Amino acid sequence: MPVCTEGGIGLVWKWQRGAGKTSAPAASAVTPSDAGRRAFIGASTLALTAAAGVAGVVVAEAGRRRRGQGRGPQDQGIVFGPVCPPGSKSVERFLDVCTACHLCVSACPTGVLRPASLEYGWAGLTKPQMDFSKSFCNFDCNRCGEVCPEGAILPLALAEKKTTQLGVARFRRRMCIVHEAGTACGACAEHCPTGAVHMVPFCDGLTIPQVEPEQCIGCGACEYACPVRPARAIRVEALPVHGRAIVVKDKPAESPAPVDDFPF
Repeated sequence: MPVCTEGGIGLVWKWQRGAGKTSAPAASAVTPSDAGRRAFIGASTLALTAAAGVAGVVVAEAGRRRRGQGRGPQDQGIVFGPVCPPGSKSVERFLDVCTACHLCVSACPTGVLRPASLEYGWAGLTKPQMDFSKSFCNFDCNRCGEVCPEGAILPLALAEKKTTQLGVARFRRRMCIVHEAGTACGACAEHCPTGAVHMVPFCDGLTIPQVEPEQCIGCGACEYACPVRPARAIRVEALPVHGRAIVVKDKPAESPAPVDDFPF
């Protein structure tokens, strides 16, 4: 008590409690130095957070532009937006309703759902996105919609989920190793569950992928399976508002093999 300079601690008799006889403790004084220190800490925290975000963007941009690692040229300056889960209806709706509880991330059997950094912008920080560099959305799965407690991801029957178009695969022919190296490959078409990606004649007896956009659901199986690095030759371009695909072929996509298993 003698140490406290603000008078915030004192002694009273037990019978005086609640009798209104005790004086209120002196208001805690905030000195200019305290206020300045708090303002400095707040500003520093904000600056560090912003710097971390900018650094993440710079690193991602540098990774996208680098050459010489893996197979194929750079990503040609194309920016692909984040793909939101089936049942979320649209990016705007998803960001408005999602609370980033990550139940869907934990429940996803393939691990394709990952917390976003700044892919959605600041409003979508840590909210789930489909990361097709890590995995793909299983054609026969609707688990994320079953576990979402807020309705950000609406539960879809499997038949409806299988025709929900999250995005459309975009094929860059010049980046494909069939075109670039004259090497046979059909990993993307092999793992496409709807037949949207299929092989067509190319040259010298080789075949090359072709995409039918109206059949593509944007599941990312093709992107995940593509062996081209650092930027894949086929990637899913997100739809801001989900659409409906025409599914001609109904074959569950097998888990694509790791890149090291490809003989080229």
